[in-house]
Amino acid sequence: MVLSKSERQALQQIAQDEALSAAAVLRRFIIHEARRRGLWQAIKAEGGLSVPESTDTNQSREETS
Repeated sequence: MVLSKSERQALQQIAQDEALSAAAVLRRFIIHEARRRGLWQAIKAEGGLSVPESTDTNQSREETS
C-alpha cells in the first residue's frame, strides 16, 4: 500500500494516540467501513477475512461523525 507523506504521518499519529500499531489502525478503519457498507457479514460468511484477537475493534472507541 502506498501512502503519501501526509497520510503516513496522520496514520502514525493516530496509532500513537490509540497505543496501537499502524496495521491495527488500518484494520479498524477497514472493518469499520466494511460494516458501514454492509460488507462485513458477507465477507465473514464466505470464510474470508478474520480479525486477529489482538486487534481492537471495539465500536465504542471509534469516532463518530
